[in-house]
Amino acid sequence: FSWDAGHFPEHFSSGKQQYLDISLDGLRYSGYVDAVVQRWALVVDEYLLCPSDFSLVRYEDFVKDPAAETHKLLTALGMAEKWGPDAEERVRQASKVQYQTSGSTRDGQPEEVFGPTMFARLAAAVRSRAELLGYGSMMPSPSEALPPAHWPPIDMPPTP
Repeated sequence: FSWDAGHFPEHFSSGKQQYLDISLDGLRYSGYVDAVVQRWALVVDEYLLCPSDFSLVRYEDFVKDPAAETHKLLTALGMAEKWGPDAEERVRQASKVQYQTSGSTRDGQPEEVFGPTMFARLAAAVRSRAELLGYGSMMPSPSEALPPAHWPPIDMPPTP
């Protein structure tokens, strides 16, 4: 097993390996958390380049009102007729299902989940795109989230 480009733990499915192989997109692989952030950036860039081709669903909006967000998504996809009389209740019930097991950090703040050093690296990497998506107020200030100099920054594509 190696962390070199194209080499992943054997237990990773081929789909997970392909998803994490950001070297195919010209980025340097430096760990799977970094690769997930890099992949997120590439997907966000596609949205930023052609927002009219996408229907953006913000997690916070979905959690607040899953039925309204699902209805908006169906409408944006040209499928509003699929929203029947009992759709709202079905969406509310389905959105209550928990698919992941509860963990000790499930409701923790990101800095608690990742630790202050890793969180600082993540925040520095995603800041510009997070601000473009309207999450700027949720980001720590650049001075609050400075990773130590001995931690290399995550190799990110330029923001479009």
